Amino acid sequence: MIKFKAEGSKEVFRAKEITKKTFEFWKDKPDELSDHVNGGGADEDVEIGIYDEIEDFTVIGWKLNNTTLEIEESKESISFELSEENFKKNKINFKITKKNFEDVCENKKGFIFNAYERLDGTCGPVEIEKVKKFDKTKLKITVTQLVLPDSSEIKAITEISYDKQDISWDLIESNVEATGDLPNLEVNKI
Repeated sequence: MIKFKAEGSKEVFRAKEITKKTFEFWKDKPDELSDHVNGGGADEDVEIGIYDEIEDFTVIGWKLNNTTLEIEESKESISFELSEENFKKNKINFKITKKNFEDVCENKKGFIFNAYERLDGTCGPVEIEKVKKFDKTKLKITVTQLVLPDSSEIKAITEISYDKQDISWDLIESNVEATGDLPNLEVNKI
């Protein structure tokens, strides 16, 4: 059996297309916007919803170059830095997919609500019973590259599989022990 555990900085980005009216209503009210998307009410025609329930456009993953994958085998433990350079050096199967805000705007309204937060902590462990020895050639990583409204970008590890077994859920989204700042909540014109 081998066990996987991830430790580092986790990127959480959620976005939702909104109307121009909703954008105009919230754009200069950051405190009221925060209250609203954390469970407070609003008129139906400018309502956004609770931010961590938004799944219209979501990128959740470990920050590339700032996360370590711990692999525990029966006889040893391996610490593996999750970085593009390390993937190339170790011939890890990885790909980068690019996403942008046009992906959010199906109806081409040109306005979005977005929530971005960074958490530091750990996820896992994930156990794979029938494997005795870690083989790096069986590790597959997907990185999502996203340009944020302020033109900065995040690269987050959004999928991890080992020997064709998807272990993303347990290493990215569940069993999280993390701390971080409150999310950055905004409405933007794109």
